Amino acid sequence: MTNTTAAEVLSQIQKSACTDNDERFIGVMNPGTETEGTRQGDLYIKAIRELPEGLKETTEHQLAPGTSRGSRHVAEGNIKIYARDGGDPLLGPIIVAEERWMIRHPKHSDCNMPSGVFDIGYQLDAEAEERRRVRD
Repeated sequence: MTNTTAAEVLSQIQKSACTDNDERFIGVMNPGTETEGTRQGDLYIKAIRELPEGLKETTEHQLAPGTSRGSRHVAEGNIKIYARDGGDPLLGPIIVAEERWMIRHPKHSDCNMPSGVFDIGYQLDAEAEERRRVRD
């Protein structure tokens, strides 16, 4: 087990975050490793090994529900998107990509993503009395 300092963890997060207005190229994301995830604003993107069972494919490419500018995380490319049942407000869709794909947003860097299976999650609103996601 390796000891990682808070500064090293912060540096890793900053390197993988999509936070400015340029395109961010994400090279490799390996499930179960330090390179398993990245984020774009309040959206977390984590590589997983396989598509969970029982999900239904959807044509909805907006990854965060809502109509505000902050919810406009949109997936583009030759991908399949699978919706969850909506039980947990911090869990979003699952994306399966056979080739590189994009996540676009008007306020954040576009993320040029590798192929793979990806679990989309949302940032917890720690100030809320109930479990809900942050809206950026």
